[in-house]
Amino acid sequence: MKFKFIHSKKGYGKTKYIFEDISKSFENNIIIFVPSHNTFMIENRLIDYFGEEIFSRVEVMDFKKLTSRLLNVYKGFKTKRISDIGKNLLINYILRNNNKNLKYFNVNNRFDFSDDILSMLIDFKNFNFKDSMINEVLHELEENNELYKKLHDFKFINNIYEKYLNEKYLDPLDEMIIVNSIIKNDKNIFSGYKFYIDGFEILTYYQYEFLKIIIERTREINLSLTLDKNQDSLIYSHIKTIKDKILKILFDKKCYDIEEIFLENVNKDKELKYLDENYLDYKCLTYKDEPKNIFINKCLNNFYEVEELCKNIRRVVRQRGYRYKDIGVLCRDIDSYENFIRVSFDEFNIPYFIDKKNDIKSNIFVIFLTSIFEIFNYNFSYVSLFKYIKSGLINLTFDEIFLIENFALENGITGYKWKEEFKKNTKIKYSMKKLENDFDEELDYINSIRDRIVSPLLKLFNKVKDKNNVNYFIIEFYNFLENNSIVQNLYDMCKKFNEEKNFIYADELNQTINDIFNVFDEINNVFKDEVMSFSEFGEILMDSISKIEISHVPMRVDEVMIGDVSRLMIGDYKALFVIGCISSNFPKSYKKEDLLSDMDKKYLRNKGIELSGTNVDKNLSERYLMYSIINISREFLYLSYPISDMNSMSLSPSIMISKIKYIFPHLIEKNSNIISKEFSLEDISSKKATLNNLVVKLREDFNNNKSNEVLISLYNFYKNHDKYSKNMDVFFDNLNFMNSCEKLNTKLIDHLYYNSKFSISSIETYAKCSFKYFIDYIIRVKRRKIYSFDPLDCGNFMHFLMENICKDINKLYDFKNASREEIKKFVDSYFEKNIFCDENENYILNTSFKFKVFGVKIKKIINDSIFFTARHLLNSEFFHKFYEFEIGNKKSKIQIEVFEGKKVEFVGKIDRVDFCTHNGETFVNIVDYKSSVRSFDYGKIYQNLNIQTIAYMKYILEIYKNIYEESIIPCGIFYFTLHSPNIKNKYNLDLHSEIQKNYKYEGIFTNDINKLMLIDKNLFDNTSNILPLKVNKNGEFYKNASSDRILNDDEFSDLLEFVNNSIKAKLKKIFSGDFYVYPILETYSSKKCTNCDYLGVCKFSKNINSFEVLSDLDKIGFFDLIKRRT
Repeated sequence: MKFKFIHSKKGYGKTKYIFEDISKSFENNIIIFVPSHNTFMIENRLIDYFGEEIFSRVEVMDFKKLTSRLLNVYKGFKTKRISDIGKNLLINYILRNNNKNLKYFNVNNRFDFSDDILSMLIDFKNFNFKDSMINEVLHELEENNELYKKLHDFKFINNIYEKYLNEKYLDPLDEMIIVNSIIKNDKNIFSGYKFYIDGFEILTYYQYEFLKIIIERTREINLSLTLDKNQDSLIYSHIKTIKDKILKILFDKKCYDIEEIFLENVNKDKELKYLDENYLDYKCLTYKDEPKNIFINKCLNNFYEVEELCKNIRRVVRQRGYRYKDIGVLCRDIDSYENFIRVSFDEFNIPYFIDKKNDIKSNIFVIFLTSIFEIFNYNFSYVSLFKYIKSGLINLTFDEIFLIENFALENGITGYKWKEEFKKNTKIKYSMKKLENDFDEELDYINSIRDRIVSPLLKLFNKVKDKNNVNYFIIEFYNFLENNSIVQNLYDMCKKFNEEKNFIYADELNQTINDIFNVFDEINNVFKDEVMSFSEFGEILMDSISKIEISHVPMRVDEVMIGDVSRLMIGDYKALFVIGCISSNFPKSYKKEDLLSDMDKKYLRNKGIELSGTNVDKNLSERYLMYSIINISREFLYLSYPISDMNSMSLSPSIMISKIKYIFPHLIEKNSNIISKEFSLEDISSKKATLNNLVVKLREDFNNNKSNEVLISLYNFYKNHDKYSKNMDVFFDNLNFMNSCEKLNTKLIDHLYYNSKFSISSIETYAKCSFKYFIDYIIRVKRRKIYSFDPLDCGNFMHFLMENICKDINKLYDFKNASREEIKKFVDSYFEKNIFCDENENYILNTSFKFKVFGVKIKKIINDSIFFTARHLLNSEFFHKFYEFEIGNKKSKIQIEVFEGKKVEFVGKIDRVDFCTHNGETFVNIVDYKSSVRSFDYGKIYQNLNIQTIAYMKYILEIYKNIYEESIIPCGIFYFTLHSPNIKNKYNLDLHSEIQKNYKYEGIFTNDINKLMLIDKNLFDNTSNILPLKVNKNGEFYKNASSDRILNDDEFSDLLEFVNNSIKAKLKKIFSGDFYVYPILETYSSKKCTNCDYLGVCKFSKNINSFEVLSDLDKIGFFDLIKRRT
């Protein structure tokens, strides 16, 4: 038997040499052994080199295919095979049931250890680690030694593990033992065969045993190894170990017909060859010329890096005549690049295949299964239940899902509430109004949806609520899936994907379904009679599912292969593109140790026990991988790296980049997407990608008043193209895009506002931003109601309480003389009878303990507010004339003439109107309740953002003049804050006085001291307890922060007239159809508009849109401006 070593560096043509060797003879019975992930690639290369007829005499095989064939022929499938997931389950089972017998792994969270323990047990088997070897080591160690405890537990677990496998399963790792036995006993197997073994960089103990057997009966074995003539280099140490072991086998078998071949004269580009010869040499000579076939590209981030990658792939295909299969893309961190690769390669119309295994965590079936256990564990939480509902596997329409979700969010449906039929009192009231009568019919429909969602789950949960064996849980769970057509829905989805030609999605879903049901089988086999809770069963199931990985087979022959280093090692690539060349990827640094630390492994190695490499070995292998990368390609090498990640965190280039730049000092590093450049012919690639680039560049040139002949020619090409002409029309229409609405047709406005009435708050909204008005009052968008007691609900509730409680107290008591105790008693009684009562059990404040606490706090605020309102009455000549005075009914009709013949009506409610009759004159105050501290701001008044109460004063004066023919005199327009003030604790503090200060009016008022004394009779005694001012003995006002709020009669009149004219002006704009994106920003430095939640709709930009900034005006500036306007 002849044995031939085929040596060369990576990329020097070992596989090609094998093909040439095969072509020299017409022998049959030839087998090419390769690692399993390379079989497809080698078969394609054989077809390219020989044609399909080569398979009549040559077979490509890996060890998995070998074991499967021989076991099928000689042993059949009587013994069940156990998968890696099944092994992991078995480890969990052993840890679960033998916790007391373990010294090191006796912890509760066994899932943290199972993967690492399984990895070690596989190591034991691959390296033929026997019990006797462990016993020898244990004999030398002390029992309290950590390594002793680990080895003790490994031995204990391994014995149970092996016993279980021997009784019930066939471990794929043991298949080689059986196969070796079969081959050894049947001398005809592989007799006279010729073997080529290619692409292996590690061999297990039993693969060496396989070699020992076939050496005796094959006619020739050819083994390719990545080795240089300088075999002493550290980077080849692991390959050298393989060679030494095989040589020992050959000498033991007395096989001396050994030949060694070193491939050196490879057809490789001279620049790449120079790089190879000098990369490992620390004293290398630099290359004198500028390289033409080695490129380095620095990019802004991953997105731009992949975009540049696509451009360069298209370029080499076009300019060098490469086929896509001649190109490999190497990516170390493929997960962070995958989405960018899929988008950009599709855009540039480049066929590709990403050679990687994917987990299935985002698969809809996995999400569905996860949600079931989350619903069970978290008692129908919102997130878990709607994850289940929105999986698409239960038979609900989109409208039904939206309806039930909106109902659940609005009414706080969670937990136990899902288990009961929704009743009328399930509907949460956010105001004290009664529910509409037509709600009953809608509730029946909602209940029917609830029943379809919840009933199957409750049936399942009732069956599995108690501890039981795993077999029972699996049966019930499968019945649940089958009875609710979940499995059928999944297969229907697969069918739909196939019909839509989404074959990858169909294949992925089909693999997922099969793999998950295989997991059910394996759990049943391992844990069948184990008694546990349903939650524990779910934990085991989901942990097993998380380990499932699926892969796809390339669907085209001519496509770019994208993968990690190990996936591209055996490829025959003319061009190699390496992306993501940053310091953390090339080389990777290994710091985390295995269960057996590096120190443990060194100790065992000294005892003659070989296990997987230490971190030092792994870091050394990284140097080998980096060196291999530069040798994969034959003609063209492209490396790129990002200078920042997608979060703008800076990244540093790999040492590999620095080394190449040192060897090639004249290499010009390209700097892409950092500095803008002129569009040129080089930027033309696929139609879709070029179109996107064209649009960007055309806009840049348009904004900078430039022109480019290439861009103009491209524009004309797309303009005359049937498929893209509409795209160019849209682009041209939007070239002058100013992000603004066109005017609405005035007839449409008249139609929309036919018999409609306006409110002052809508005018304030229009002033804030006319587009917000358009959304709120023209389109009338409704926000989704969420179960919460928000500030608006709180404000409305306190307004309701102030109106009704004040009215009732006025009827029963002398309001102004009511004591604190009387008021408190009345308020407490009102809350018990009207708020915290059975009749209003579905009012928001009665639906949870948290909201009831809010209710108690509000009760205290109302108590204080009413008490100090009473004190205001006691010290004032004014009385409460109206609560919630309505503007817009028959007795209080307000009309404003917008245009000639065009009048509009206004509606509104004034929280409180106070009157006072003195010396034959009637005076009026308006009081607006606020749930937070509010002050009058002249800037906001000038820009019509805070004019409601001022307009109300104007209207009430008109109502009394026009309807009641009575002249009333305005005294003040006030805010009264309903709140619980924070008082700083001080020594000898009069708490009552401090609280009273916080219940003063805030607003604008007359400067007539006699009128002010009607509001506060004690004005001269001290600082007023009602008004925010202080008067000296001479009747003069002290200057303070409220001095700007004091107006003379002319100023009061001018203010009312200004607001009235402003409302007319805004109405004219509304009826002319002006709804532009024109907001008022808080400050000029505001980065974005915060007036509403519609920024995603209006796309407001300070660079495109016009806007105003909130004015900062005092009283003098305000009246000066309004006088100028008149």
